[in-house]
Amino acid sequence: MSTQRIRAEIDAKIYDGRDDPTLGLLEYIPFLTGPVAVLLLTGPTPGLVGTVNTLDVSGATPGATIYFVHGFQDGSTAVPGCPGATVDIKNPKLTGSDVADGSGQASLSGFVPNGASGKTVLLQAVEHASCTVSNLVEHTFP
Repeated sequence: MSTQRIRAEIDAKIYDGRDDPTLGLLEYIPFLTGPVAVLLLTGPTPGLVGTVNTLDVSGATPGATIYFVHGFQDGSTAVPGCPGATVDIKNPKLTGSDVADGSGQASLSGFVPNGASGKTVLLQAVEHASCTVSNLVEHTFP
């Protein structure tokens, strides 16, 4: 089955007019042979300067170390030791790390100074053991 045909079948299933366009989506992905690792990064919460903010990750492998990175320009940077894996941040800096708990949750908290007001930060998380990269979060501090 071609990639285009699979994409067309998924698109047809998603956009078939139901209220929830994702219902039944997984039943139309027969080519998956095992669980798909998906790191979901959310935050920063509360997203304000002058206080502690928290980044949260779900979908990690329990016990795996999750690395949080940040930067200020989009780009593509290879993840060392993970062929083909990249973060979508130019010159990312390591913000910190946490070990995922038994349910695959990890978090990182830190104080955001008032000087960050008006600045946009790009954030991602990486599970190096599986070479899994999270979604990109872009946040502008008010």
